[in-house]
Amino acid sequence: MDKRAHAMKVKINGEERNWKGKNNRRKGKKGEEAEKPDIPVTSWNEKAMAEQEAAASGAEKEDEFTWVLPEDDGEVFQDDPKVVAVKKVSSKSKHSPYFSTGKKVHLSAYPFKQYAITIVLAIVLGVSFGFLALNFMSDEDLPAALQTGAGQTEGVAAAPEKAGGDAGAGAAEQTIQLYFAQIGKFSSKEGADATAADLKAKGFPAAAVEEDGSYFVYGGVGNEKLEADGLSNVYKSSSIDTWSGKTADFSVKSNEDASAFIGHFKTLVTLSSSAVEGNSKEVKSKSEAVLSDLDKLKPKDEGLVSMKKGLTDVSALLAESADEKAGWAAQQQLMDLVVSLK
Repeated sequence: MDKRAHAMKVKINGEERNWKGKNNRRKGKKGEEAEKPDIPVTSWNEKAMAEQEAAASGAEKEDEFTWVLPEDDGEVFQDDPKVVAVKKVSSKSKHSPYFSTGKKVHLSAYPFKQYAITIVLAIVLGVSFGFLALNFMSDEDLPAALQTGAGQTEGVAAAPEKAGGDAGAGAAEQTIQLYFAQIGKFSSKEGADATAADLKAKGFPAAAVEEDGSYFVYGGVGNEKLEADGLSNVYKSSSIDTWSGKTADFSVKSNEDASAFIGHFKTLVTLSSSAVEGNSKEVKSKSEAVLSDLDKLKPKDEGLVSMKKGLTDVSALLAESADEKAGWAAQQQLMDLVVSLK
């Protein structure tokens, strides 16, 4: 009579397993990758050994499992309240430390005092270096143009003082502005001299004056343009073309006050032009008054002595005769005096 085979139940890792025979296999649950073979048991010792081997094989399979972590933190992982995500600090910066990051810098970072101090220091340094440079430089090192300009400025400044009649030594020069009846302008001295000689031969006054590389021939002088216009009209009546808009400045240099001599010179210029135009009513009387005043002047400067002599001759000529011929002769002497001052 066959013995009934009893099934043995074994718990491995808390799970019951039925052991039926040597060649039987236990069917596992659905979804498992492979079925595990049943362990035959003949004794309790073999049973214990089988359990140990099964546990060891399970541990090895668990140890061989490779855990693969996600490369980036997903939304589910970050939203998990149990997980504290660590923010990654990027070591690569897109901004260069040598260039601006584009952030606006408030003006409060640069107070107004810094700007003011910087400007004051710049002014102080500039003035200091300027004084040092002037101390090291001598008058010879300065450009000639600057020295000439300074001399002209001093002369112009001294002129008003003399014109006001301030007497005294040290008067450098005084400038006279005159209008001329210009006959022509030439590039060579020979041409100007030839024209002047031709005018004198016809009984007219003439003076050749060099100015700025050119040579001008003057046929008369006046204190104002109106006087020069009157002389030009007389020339035109003799078919001689003139221009009365020419002006020139002349300077009287002396160590004494020359205002009295300059005043008499201008008076005689007006009287001579009046005589040429035929207005000789008061020419003689005024010329005699000028002659009397010149006798009272006692200049010591050689230039003023020469000027006094020339003015005395002109005043004596007009006091004797006030016709057109005497007027042209007086004009010639006055222009010669002007050329000597040039």
